[in-house]
Amino acid sequence: MTNESNAVAAFQSSVSIGDGLSPETFTKFAEIRDIPTFGSTHRTVEVTPINIVDNFAEFIGTGLNEPKSFSVPFNLTVTSAQQQNLIEVKGVDGSINNYRIEFSNSGGRYLQFCAIIDDISMDLNRDEAQSGTIRFRTTGTPIWGTTP
Repeated sequence: MTNESNAVAAFQSSVSIGDGLSPETFTKFAEIRDIPTFGSTHRTVEVTPINIVDNFAEFIGTGLNEPKSFSVPFNLTVTSAQQQNLIEVKGVDGSINNYRIEFSNSGGRYLQFCAIIDDISMDLNRDEAQSGTIRFRTTGTPIWGTTP
């Protein structure tokens, strides 16, 4: 029996942070646990006339895609200089930075995007691993690429 699907497990995928230099170097963010839904929504505008007879709303597309925010949970490693820098600097300055989602088993494929970190939280429950969550507010057009 053969498998008809080309699906690939997501383990070993990663999120990388650009350094803003030229050429830009990306560093994998330590201890990422999951990369949830990433995408965009196409904006619509309701244009239902007041004298509608069939009771169904009508919409038109505006042509704008709105990138979605997404959150990335990670294992909090208090000795990680990279995590400390992200929490102390990028988490509070509101700057737009370049990031990449690098896909496992994809021949080096990645999705690069610009984002503002609009929330960082840390969870220090007594009976669980120290963890945190970073929420990215993406902006602009994501770019597909392949590492050489």
